[in-house]
Amino acid sequence: MGSDADWMSDPSAQISQPVLFRLSLACEVGEVRPATKAVRAFLVAQGLTEAEAHACELALVEACNNAIHYISEPSQRQPFQIEVLCDPTQVEFRVSDHTAGFDWPARVGLPAKGSERGRGLYLIQKLMDSAQYLRGREENCLVMRKRRGPQAPHARPSADPQADQLTARLAESEQVVAQMAEELSSCYESLVAIFRHSAELGKTLDLEDFARRLLNDLLQITSAEWFVLRLLAKEGAHLAVFCASEPFQASPPVNAAPTPAAT
Repeated sequence: MGSDADWMSDPSAQISQPVLFRLSLACEVGEVRPATKAVRAFLVAQGLTEAEAHACELALVEACNNAIHYISEPSQRQPFQIEVLCDPTQVEFRVSDHTAGFDWPARVGLPAKGSERGRGLYLIQKLMDSAQYLRGREENCLVMRKRRGPQAPHARPSADPQADQLTARLAESEQVVAQMAEELSSCYESLVAIFRHSAELGKTLDLEDFARRLLNDLLQITSAEWFVLRLLAKEGAHLAVFCASEPFQASPPVNAAPTPAAT
């Protein structure tokens, strides 16, 4: 049996320390997208595949959206934290907030088609290998873990042109899949925002406020710079601005009458 000194002098026996990445962000929807993109970049830098990183990013978006959804006026001033622990075998995420929190269901299933809620938890459970929600009086913490796939060996120069061509095609295919996953993530975030604000509309019936809050969220999710929502006037002659971001709030109406055909 070797001594402690022998164990410490053997490089192959050294324990790999997890790498920690930490972020603190305000309880606002617009903060989520930049934060999760930064986490994804960190995961890719740690050797995760694009598919693994995108799955983690999408689950993290849902975790952050859940934290923001249950926010109250007093807790809105307190930021929430994202911690990522990455080692060669798994990635662990901790999303800590100071909101009222919620009761994690004993069984998370796919919600009914007409349900506005529940899809986020279902998605988290499908994308992660484990998820545990710790609810406290002053702080809540959602812990998610995902196992990493086998580490791919470093590519070596090949003397076979056909092998190099196949490798290039594989890299190109992975890039296409990554782009599709990113687009899917953005579309899903947009749907979540629509469901959330639609559920809140029944409480106020203020269509203008509903449109403004929804479009502001979509503005952040899609990384757009401005929005204009026009509605057809009652007489059907023009499209008037119903809701818009700066500097388009005072935009003139647009003629909606059909243009006469040229003779």
